[in-house]
Amino acid sequence: MAKKAKSSVFSGRLRQGTKAQKRVQAKKTASKVAVPTSFSILGQVFRLFQKHWRILGGIMLVYLVLNIVFASGLSTVINNFSTVKDNLAGSRTFSDALDGFGSLL
Repeated sequence: MAKKAKSSVFSGRLRQGTKAQKRVQAKKTASKVAVPTSFSILGQVFRLFQKHWRILGGIMLVYLVLNIVFASGLSTVINNFSTVKDNLAGSRTFSDALDGFGSLL
């Protein structure tokens, strides 16, 4: 009998792997993905800040107000406002107004 050629044995169909083999193959290809550098991550952070600056600024402003009210105490804030009001009523110079504003912080 004549031997068949190797090309006729390989009919063009490939054997598909099992689920476990597919999982291992997927892990191998996923592990070859390059890790981003620190400068590219920093660039992504700055682009994020640039894109969402209003939302982040609003969150920071709310946090600042709540920090002043709750951390320093409500009575301290009221006393500081009365101090500023007295300073402004007593003199109308810009430096006195800045001194009063500084006492709020």
